[in-house]
Amino acid sequence: MHIYYVYQYIRKDGTPYYIGKGSGRRAYVSQRTIPRPTNINRIQIVAQHLSEPEAFLLESKLIAIYGRVDLGNGILHNKTDGGDGGHNVVNKIAWNKGKKQTPEHNQKISLALKSYVRTKEHNQKIKENHRRPSKGKHWWTDGVTELMSVALPGENFYRGRLNQRSFA
Repeated sequence: MHIYYVYQYIRKDGTPYYIGKGSGRRAYVSQRTIPRPTNINRIQIVAQHLSEPEAFLLESKLIAIYGRVDLGNGILHNKTDGGDGGHNVVNKIAWNKGKKQTPEHNQKISLALKSYVRTKEHNQKIKENHRRPSKGKHWWTDGVTELMSVALPGENFYRGRLNQRSFA
């Protein structure tokens, strides 16, 4: 099936910083390691209606052309050479990978964590953070209606909820 496409994220200066392969809304969804451009116009579809092997091939070619920052040979923040699978992945191995901790060391960590006491201010900050709406959305009100949105919905709206502000 020809449902795949190749896309690129563009910097403000017009150069790409990430090349990817996707289908559906993949190019427009935030990813774990590479930030999606806030301006949707800086997401460009390079080619569409491709089979998966065609999309992998084009993605790999574009990454090879622009090069990768982590390899020191280009401008892209891709972590692999593209294509099917993780070819030429630059891994940073943890300093303690494969090392076992002694029971004494584990006991020291346990005691240190048990003796840590959070202040009331710290607990209050944690509670406030858990109350916040997810993914950058905030409550907005005009004194009559409430709605949740990322951006200011209108000039008469201010940030907050009806029960958080008194009207005199």
